[in-house]
Amino acid sequence: THCISSAASDVYKRQLEDGAVTRLGATSPIRVDFRLVAATNRNLREMVASGEFRADLFYRLAVIELHVPSLEERGEIDKIAIFKALLANVLGDQLEVLGETPHWLSDAVAETYFPGNVRQLRNLAERVGVIARQLHSWDQHLIQRAIALTRGTPSVSYTHLTLPTICSV
Repeated sequence: THCISSAASDVYKRQLEDGAVTRLGATSPIRVDFRLVAATNRNLREMVASGEFRADLFYRLAVIELHVPSLEERGEIDKIAIFKALLANVLGDQLEVLGETPHWLSDAVAETYFPGNVRQLRNLAERVGVIARQLHSWDQHLIQRAIALTRGTPSVSYTHLTLPTICSV
């Protein structure tokens, strides 16, 4: 993991605490009124406990914590409803011509695991929408191939990225 230096981390903490920043090249800080929204898919509380994330920074960031459940945590009904909303967005007026989403399609969406969460579900809705729009029908064979591609998508590894993180010191 590529870490931000302790000095840079201290600057960020001071900015969060004091609500003031010093512009590049300036000598005196200016007050700013801002709200920082930070998001992660990692459990920062566990990372603080194991020493992987700085506790002092965590407690400055953790004012309001929201847990957004994954598609799997939401369950099949939500997964299908989200898919149908995304598909309706892709198809627009054409959805009326095509008619109700077929049960076999809803069942396939419910049974599919989406490790990429809503992004991956959106991609599937776009694939299905393009097929249905081009063929003016719910072509089960082609749509099932699109679903199979989704199921066969390998998980993406981000190990080659060196994004800076705040590490324990």
